[in-house]
Amino acid sequence: GKFVTFLDADDLIHPSKIASQVSCFANKPALVLLGTAAKLIDSNGICFGKITPPTDDLELRLELLFGNPFVCSSVMVRRDCLKTHAPFEMNQGSGYAEDFALWKRLASSGSVGNLPELLTSYRKVNNSRSRNFASAPISSAREIAAKYLYENSNLFNSLDDAFTLVTSVNGIHNLTLNRNDHNLDCLK
Repeated sequence: GKFVTFLDADDLIHPSKIASQVSCFANKPALVLLGTAAKLIDSNGICFGKITPPTDDLELRLELLFGNPFVCSSVMVRRDCLKTHAPFEMNQGSGYAEDFALWKRLASSGSVGNLPELLTSYRKVNNSRSRNFASAPISSAREIAAKYLYENSNLFNSLDDAFTLVTSVNGIHNLTLNRNDHNLDCLK
């Protein structure tokens, strides 16, 4: 097929998810990656919240500097892009956040987006891999983000400098330092 979609074993997709995404890809030839908003469900399938990530390409690119704005089970990508970008490189980010690393690589070859509809149900359970090692995925994502910033900008003298910035920022929607609550003007 022309597209690949991801689905973690314990997550669910809405019956119209795939058709909605394929239709969006058909209307946007430059689109390489498309996710959706998601319901948060518990181990019994009971909805207790939602994830509503940005939908705009530029806003998503800014988010990708510091974090992962895509729910893995919601993502669909153009298959031909996976031939150019190896799907999951386990050597990045200490073996966690490999989906985040892939989204960053794919974003270099076209536009990205999220549909605002809740077409995915993301199951949060206490015994999942990421919950058992709560800080490992965050640390891995920070390593990946720092490497990306260092290699794709002229803003840092070293990878350590980029890592210092990434670990001191609370996220793109809250650009404040973790220490001393000073505003961080990192996008100047």
